[in-house]
Amino acid sequence: MADVSLLIICLTAFVAVFVLLGLLAAVMEAITRLFKAKPKEMKKTVQAVQGAVQRDSARIAAISAAVQRVYPSGRVTRIEEVK
Repeated sequence: MADVSLLIICLTAFVAVFVLLGLLAAVMEAITRLFKAKPKEMKKTVQAVQGAVQRDSARIAAISAAVQRVYPSGRVTRIEEVK
């Protein structure tokens, strides 16, 4: 008897989570449709992000190469910018 009630509680919680996730997805969809970005703004943003990724990739490669040269068995695990 207790096993059945536990099963019902678990199934109810599972269904409730999916219902809430569905509602959140609908709200996010409505927000993105309401505040739609203009194509020119999107293009500028995409170009800025791509440029930043390329610069960061070059920096990461340079730092990793320098570490490998100084410490051949070393490995870069985290890079932080100090301001």
